Amino acid sequence: MENYINKLLEQVRFTKAHKMIADEIRSHMEDQIKANISEGMEPEAAEKRAVEDMGDPVEAGVSLDRVHRPQIAWGVIIAAVVIAIIAIIVHIYISNEVITGYKISTSGGRLVSEGTLFAVHTIEGIVVMLLLYLVDYTTIAKYSKLVATVLLGANFVSSYAYFTMRAINGVPGMGEAGFFHLLCARMYGYASSLIVLMIPLFAGILYKYKGQKTGALVKSLLWIFATAVCMSYKIGIGWEHSSTVVMAFCMLIELTVAIKKEWIKVPKIPATLSAWALFTVIPVAITGLLYKNRMLEYGHMERIRSFFIPNTEMNRIKEINSGLVLIGSGSVSSFGGKVNVSTKNLLGKIPWITHEYILTGIGATLGIAVVLAVVIAVAGLIVLGIISSCKSKNQLGQVMGSGCMMWLALYAVVNICVGFGILSPYFGSFFPFLSYNRLSASYAFLGIILSIYKYKNAYPAHVDIGILKKKKEWDKECV
Repeated sequence: MENYINKLLEQVRFTKAHKMIADEIRSHMEDQIKANISEGMEPEAAEKRAVEDMGDPVEAGVSLDRVHRPQIAWGVIIAAVVIAIIAIIVHIYISNEVITGYKISTSGGRLVSEGTLFAVHTIEGIVVMLLLYLVDYTTIAKYSKLVATVLLGANFVSSYAYFTMRAINGVPGMGEAGFFHLLCARMYGYASSLIVLMIPLFAGILYKYKGQKTGALVKSLLWIFATAVCMSYKIGIGWEHSSTVVMAFCMLIELTVAIKKEWIKVPKIPATLSAWALFTVIPVAITGLLYKNRMLEYGHMERIRSFFIPNTEMNRIKEINSGLVLIGSGSVSSFGGKVNVSTKNLLGKIPWITHEYILTGIGATLGIAVVLAVVIAVAGLIVLGIISSCKSKNQLGQVMGSGCMMWLALYAVVNICVGFGILSPYFGSFFPFLSYNRLSASYAFLGIILSIYKYKNAYPAHVDIGILKKKKEWDKECV
């Protein structure tokens, strides 16, 4: 039997699939041997008959090689490239048409069109996506605790250093800032960008807790808490609060799926409800109490108040949206209809038109039809990514993929609400693959989805990523 399995595996070029194939073939042959013995055959004859029934090992191995070779999600890649091209065209058009003459100053002092820089960063994002496609997602999970610890530590240190320098020296211009100030700012920027990797890393951390009980649940909640505290520490930037909410929400979803799949051996419903209450009901109640008693800082009070009372920026967005037309730039009437102002010209009053308000910018310059088209295209890409991750046999891939795609989906929904004046700009959202901000992160998560799909037929439901368990116990669970 073992000679047959070894001969079969020689035909399968993807070595990472060997263990799963060998386990499946061995299990099937052992069942057949038992059946033959029950019919009165001798053990040796029963094994020989089972091997003969399996057929030619070379032919069977070639067939399995076709099934278990790495897969490429061509649909996701093509959709991502098409959306990237559309996004570049949109940004170039907006940067040329907006009345402010949207330009960005580079470190060399040159003025470069925002559309040109967006094209460069989009290409960088696609490169990141392809690089992560080449990385085995189980490797991310294997070193998840170490990387997550370093990442959170780097964020705490860089945030403390950056805001300490700002408190001492203020916010100097680029020409006035000293080396240490610039170094702190650069470290802070990198650490802030990489913190989103806690979502796929958390999936790996949860998988390392597989088979554990209440202690694992407590440790999982502490990881979420540490991430939330780390992001909330950046009090100098308002959008970090909304980013914290989205991050915690995605990590809670991963924890919920992990509990449902019985990675953590706890009562499912009580544990899930307690985890969600800990990070939703309790924080909201505490914040409401502090707000009611005016115990928050003025800036925080203003942000909370803006959720219920539209501010100037929201009113301007609604004014622009009132003049949108199906195709092209619309107009807004003022002074009783005596003055008509183009919606394209009104964009000059809106900051970050290619970031948080990219959908508003598209609607004001190209029309509602184009907004609907890009929203449907990006939504389709996110759905395609979710489907691709769900096709994986491996539970780790499913949980990691669900967290990454949920992050993109949540920000897409929030950004639509911000872009149409429904939510406050303090949410500081972005529209995946279309906004200038968080562009690389969007493509990075798509790259992780491609990696998950790549190995969808290579790994079984459970895979060993270095969890401290005896091999026999692990194999017993996997069967």
